[in-house]
Amino acid sequence: MNEDARPPDFFLVIPSYNESGRLPAYLSSLLENLSALPFSTVVRVVDDGSDTGDLESLKKMQRFPQTTGNCKCPAILELPKNLGKGNAILEGWQSSGGAAWVAFVDADGSIPPEEVCRLFQLARQNPGFSLFASRVKMLGRKVERKFSRHLLGRFFAAMVGCSICPDIYDSQCGFKIIPREHYNRISTLLTERKFAFDLDLLMALLSNQLPVIEVPIDWLERKGSKVKVLRDSLALAASVLRLKRKYQPWT
Repeated sequence: MNEDARPPDFFLVIPSYNESGRLPAYLSSLLENLSALPFSTVVRVVDDGSDTGDLESLKKMQRFPQTTGNCKCPAILELPKNLGKGNAILEGWQSSGGAAWVAFVDADGSIPPEEVCRLFQLARQNPGFSLFASRVKMLGRKVERKFSRHLLGRFFAAMVGCSICPDIYDSQCGFKIIPREHYNRISTLLTERKFAFDLDLLMALLSNQLPVIEVPIDWLERKGSKVKVLRDSLALAASVLRLKRKYQPWT
């Protein structure tokens, strides 16, 4: 088989909505770090219906497509409407071919490229597990976030723990890695298209007895967050109740 035609080891989606201010610098650093790894990665930016001006700015600041070392970054997948982070991730994963792992990372750059590389290497050492990055402030890990975002995260985690899965610490951290065979088993179960996608993904895996490991990472909050504490607290609370009903036989 032509080496260029082989499926990549990792297919990483970056869902992007009006991220021309933060994504270019992060993407350049990410591609540089991934290109040095001894396995192949495709990084696919999926634009979730950004404003026309923002999308054009992104294209001017970042070259698409490009190949550096073992890392390829094809043309942006442009979606016509803003339907949510989960929808953008799923649309991206549909173009992943036969990649051994599918993954996503948030566009804001809060997760350092070095951490993406570290978890990819960890996934190769644990091929039968999905890896969920987790913002745990502990010795050896650096987590910097606004107190309001920390409160929102703990509120949501408490709801998830009380009603669905007591063992999960942080279902919403924006970096996940899923083995291809696991994703194939659960893809038709995934119905959440916005920020509750992460929890839907977790519950789909666990309800099918597919193992998940939470991995503490470094996480550094970047300016320009789209999180609104009151609005998102209510939306996430509603999503927990909705997903509890959906997975009731398992929970």
